[in-house]
Amino acid sequence: MKKRLFFLATFLLTLLYGVTFAQERTVSGTVTGESGDTLPGATVQIKGTTTGVVTDLDGKYKIELPADATTLVVSFVGMDNKEVTIGNQSVIDIVMSDALEL
Repeated sequence: MKKRLFFLATFLLTLLYGVTFAQERTVSGTVTGESGDTLPGATVQIKGTTTGVVTDLDGKYKIELPADATTLVVSFVGMDNKEVTIGNQSVIDIVMSDALEL
């Protein structure tokens, strides 16, 4: 009887563990400037958190998002920060604008 109870408890915990992590999703894309050049080293961050990634040499990024994430904030030196609504998209390509100097 104890073996069955232990097996059932283990099974339920494993199932619960899988459901908990199924709430995350992945978003990827490319960050470019207005001229179409890719931007390696741009920061892509989940708004309101410290979770973020940096684009690779080809301007590509991939970030794991919690279920409640709604906005990405993208920044790069010499460019205006950009906020992008995630929605149900899994690929988001981002075009950054040059910062205006005064």
